Amino acid sequence: VSGVVKSRRSARDITRASKIGLGSLVYHFGVKENLYAATVSHFYPSADKLMEIVAPLEQVSARSSRKEILDAVSEVIFGYLREIHCNKKTSFLARFCARLLVDGSPEVQKILDERQEPARNKLNDFARKINPKLTKEQAYAFRRCILAQVQYTLVSEKAVLAEFKLKSYTPEAILSISKSIAETAYLLLQLKK
Repeated sequence: VSGVVKSRRSARDITRASKIGLGSLVYHFGVKENLYAATVSHFYPSADKLMEIVAPLEQVSARSSRKEILDAVSEVIFGYLREIHCNKKTSFLARFCARLLVDGSPEVQKILDERQEPARNKLNDFARKINPKLTKEQAYAFRRCILAQVQYTLVSEKAVLAEFKLKSYTPEAILSISKSIAETAYLLLQLKK
């Protein structure tokens, strides 16, 4: 979908591929950039869905064990990666999200920021809840570590699968990747457990 909408293809190419009339495209969306933003809005997970994904972070505290903290972080990463890589309704979503990382227009970036920022803030809040001694910047480092590794699964699929000796992103594969990302990010929490 995104390759058709956000490419150098003309509106006529888009209508031919989608089997709708040019008049309908122009009437409903105006220009193809609006179609791209509508596509993102429709297919990218909602803010509510993203908040549901980060909900396991609420189940642990500074007194939780290392395993409990790792399990909560891993569950969050797994939830997001599963939504993106294993969504049967939108099998193109991982490639679509990878494209958004490099081709996002200001309108699309606004949609993504509105949806992602509450969940991203939960990562910061979590880091400071688990270790109140962390500075704001250290909490952001924890968040950036997770986000960068999650984004890496989008833009470097072959490299990630080769590194983990996997053939494809299955739920089992994503669980393994999620645990690895959680272990790496855990170090940034600077806990002694």
